[in-house]
Amino acid sequence: MKTSRITLSKDPESLFAKVIESSEHCCLNKNVIFIDKDPTHMRFILNYLRYNGSMPEAIIPRDRRNLTEILHEAEYYNLKGLSSILWKRLNLLLEWGEV
Repeated sequence: MKTSRITLSKDPESLFAKVIESSEHCCLNKNVIFIDKDPTHMRFILNYLRYNGSMPEAIIPRDRRNLTEILHEAEYYNLKGLSSILWKRLNLLLEWGEV
């Protein structure tokens, strides 16, 4: 999957920004950052970064499984804003009895 360093650096507290800052967690060369993780939800995570830390309501998953999987990834990458968005949606599902 391809993206820019600018996108990956949008959340300065994230693992992505820290990896770009110092190449401790992955192999880093001029054009490639390798992170050994399942890419299943990376599209969603990159869109969160591209939207500058917000998410259009329409693209937030509405099922518990995807929400919890993406939440796990958001916590791994230290994307606190995304984690908060996902927790809010999970709590709504609980209130609506859909979990």
